[in-house]
Amino acid sequence: MRLHSPLGFKSMRLLYTESLKTPASVKDALSLWEDIFKKNKIPEPSTSIQIIMHSVLGAKNLVEVQSLLGKELDLNQRKQLDGYCLQRLSRMPVQYIIGEWEFRDLTLGMRSPVFIPRPETEQLIDIVVPEQGHKSPGNILEVGCGSGAISIALAKAFTQANIFAVDASEEACNLTKDNCKRFEFCERVKVVNTKLMENGSFVNGSLPDRFDILVSNPPYIKTEDMRTLQPEITFYEDLRALDGGLDGMQVITALLLLASKTLERGGRLYLEIDPSLIHPIRQWTVDNQQLGLELSDVHKDVYKVDRFVSISK
Repeated sequence: MRLHSPLGFKSMRLLYTESLKTPASVKDALSLWEDIFKKNKIPEPSTSIQIIMHSVLGAKNLVEVQSLLGKELDLNQRKQLDGYCLQRLSRMPVQYIIGEWEFRDLTLGMRSPVFIPRPETEQLIDIVVPEQGHKSPGNILEVGCGSGAISIALAKAFTQANIFAVDASEEACNLTKDNCKRFEFCERVKVVNTKLMENGSFVNGSLPDRFDILVSNPPYIKTEDMRTLQPEITFYEDLRALDGGLDGMQVITALLLLASKTLERGGRLYLEIDPSLIHPIRQWTVDNQQLGLELSDVHKDVYKVDRFVSISK
């Protein structure tokens, strides 16, 4: 589900009239658009225009942008800059505007409404890989693959593993396939468009019966908290990737049931979650101990918040 952009056609025309003043020099254009973003209360105005300019210039990174401050933008670059900045003024995330984003050492294609991987999610890979030690997992399943960031990163880390990436969104599956093509992982990452049901089974799709690793960044925001999200999210991202139901546990419970059915003995389920859900998850495993799952580890993210859990069978 997506809502309409907060800016109407008339507003966009007025903003475009203002943008016609865009100067030719990189330095002056950065300054002008940062001021416009600030005036319109765009989050992270400086970072937004830096990233947009990085794309317009075709720079290697944001540091290179600083070395090009004296460069003159040609007419096509100025038009592209104006177009990108107008999209940002409509609260479109920069990832969708420039059409790509970095995840670890991967440059992934991005397009709305597929969920944008957050920086914290990169840590999930840093948790999964070391815990396997020298053992090479056979089958790995990611539920809710989105752009394919996690599946592709795991395919790169575990060169002998068979990766299965599933998502209920056809748009997400198509983007994952496109990103697999970027890195030539189409043979090793099988993308399946299917939905995980509340009983821990999939609606359809050809998947193995057993997995060594299950991994997911599932919807975990409580429905009542969805209204507090920024326009960048509510207007452009697929809210199904965020809404975890009344208690935030709707999809997580289905994942726990899936793990109990499909994990190999000694296998693990890795989840990115809200810290408030650690106790409910632990209590669920205790209340359903006959299913053989145990909350093994809790890991903090870069902000020192309990963000990841490892559940073993």
